Amino acid sequence: DIPELLKIEEESPVWTEAQFVGELEQANGWQYVAVTSSILAYICGRSVLDEAEIVKIAVKRDARKRGIATRLLHHSLDAAFKKGVRTCHLEVRQSNQPALNFYKKNDLK
Repeated sequence: DIPELLKIEEESPVWTEAQFVGELEQANGWQYVAVTSSILAYICGRSVLDEAEIVKIAVKRDARKRGIATRLLHHSLDAAFKKGVRTCHLEVRQSNQPALNFYKKNDLK
């Protein structure tokens, strides 16, 4: 599915194929995708002991503003919390206002 993920990357800050492969090879990593007839969005994260980190979340441009990212975020956090995670971290560039708005709307700071 990496070619489909790379199509989404063309519309957002770009990860290379090697970065996707590296993320998939993370022993403590997790990934979820939202799929209809194709991949609409994805989220990648990592968990160690009781802490998690959201590494990347992206949604195809024509699938945005439909709650897909919110559902992916909540699904992945629910799954992590069920496995013992108590804290989740993320980093967002100050210039990435859409991401800052998204995380604030979802009560993540």
